[in-house]
Amino acid sequence: MASLLGDNEINRYTDRIRAVTFKEARDAGAAFITRKWIAQKLKRSERWVSMNWNKTVDECVTEFGEGRPLQMSQESHAIVADAGLRLKMSNREVAKQILQRRGKSVSYVTVHRDRQRQGFKAFRVIPKPLKTERNLHDRLWFAQFLSNWDEADCLHIVPSDEFFIYVIRKANTQNDRIWARSLEDIPDDEHYRQIVKCPDCIGLFAMFSAKRLMWVIKEQGVSWDGEYFRETVLKEHVLPFMADPINVLDTEEACFLHDNAPCFKSRATQDMLFNAPFDFFASNQWPGNSPDLNPAEHIGALIKEKVETRMLQERGPGRYARATLMANLLTVLHELEFESDLFERLLIGYPKRLRAVIDANGGHTKY
Repeated sequence: MASLLGDNEINRYTDRIRAVTFKEARDAGAAFITRKWIAQKLKRSERWVSMNWNKTVDECVTEFGEGRPLQMSQESHAIVADAGLRLKMSNREVAKQILQRRGKSVSYVTVHRDRQRQGFKAFRVIPKPLKTERNLHDRLWFAQFLSNWDEADCLHIVPSDEFFIYVIRKANTQNDRIWARSLEDIPDDEHYRQIVKCPDCIGLFAMFSAKRLMWVIKEQGVSWDGEYFRETVLKEHVLPFMADPINVLDTEEACFLHDNAPCFKSRATQDMLFNAPFDFFASNQWPGNSPDLNPAEHIGALIKEKVETRMLQERGPGRYARATLMANLLTVLHELEFESDLFERLLIGYPKRLRAVIDANGGHTKY
């Protein structure tokens, strides 16, 4: 950490070794050793510890030298430029390639900066959700809290989510980076080019029960804030949907699930739901950073995929127009509206999601 008084390459090398050793002691049973404890012991940040404590001793030795150069060598610079022209290599992959080809250890941060200096820009960057210790604890508590729910209980859950449908669907994979100086440097890949050129999108709130899908399309130019969520989404759509036995298996047993977007967490929204004639998971119950616990994420991904398929089949000057996107979106929504078999499978599988979180001790799951 540059702000550490008297910090130099020798100190960094020594502290890397100590961080690795402390983690090995923790894994061997020294439960009092945590990332925070190591950071305090070494007088470094927790982020620095996280970046270094999973390294091997050999990797720590490899990074040790006479100090980091102010600039990359011309050979490494050329490797970065070549990787940029190949587009899909991440910063870490480029750093690994430099180590393999030149025997020189370069930080992925250095690669990132060199790419920026060379004029490369990153397109389609979706970072992997970072789960803090609090996230892990909350997820584990939530999964254990509902662990006695069986498949019949889960059929009464009504999950919901809000998301955006783009003219060309944005990537849905983790850590997917494409580096290029401009759109023209992305050859024969209209998918990525149009993401940048035509970012028009439609906001959508979707929820489903074991019987039916319901949706609200956000009005253009309207902010998706707490007031809009209460007055338009909840009052005009969610409350009537939950109260109608045509839509849910049992109006007295229905349980509304939302994933804690800012518009949902406001006190006024929570008060409105507390006074509603159905159960719901409050903002202090739903664990943050948990898309794998919300089956509506699956429905959202399915809607995006189907809309993208239809959009890619469009031809003519209006193929990327908002009206075209709206028409295809409505077609897909009506096709899915009564897919009760799909909805039941997602809800019946909810206990498996909970068990997966418990087995992962609150960590990432395959869902």
